[in-house]
Amino acid sequence: MPTKKNRPLVLKYERKYKNSWSILIGVVIFIMGMAHFEKKGAQEARKILQNIKTDKNSRVIVQINGAKKELLYLYCGSRNCAAFNKKTNEIVYFPQSGHSYVRQKEI
Repeated sequence: MPTKKNRPLVLKYERKYKNSWSILIGVVIFIMGMAHFEKKGAQEARKILQNIKTDKNSRVIVQINGAKKELLYLYCGSRNCAAFNKKTNEIVYFPQSGHSYVRQKEI
């Protein structure tokens, strides 16, 4: 059993050293997590773009300015949804309420 005790100055710098390494490891894990989610999001976006090109994406009917439009569904967030208008090549955002999905028969 060691009987020698570290001086308070040594203990202070050991704590700083351990805290610095803990923070560094936490930052590295956070950055790796963000990179993983970025890569996963890019893969999902490519998949959606491929579905749009092959016209396999599901459709929604949205009422915009009193007119009903059929758009290609992209994604719904916490408050708004997004759809793609293939004719005008633009993304349309609309509230989550007030739209319906178009079901297509698959053979």
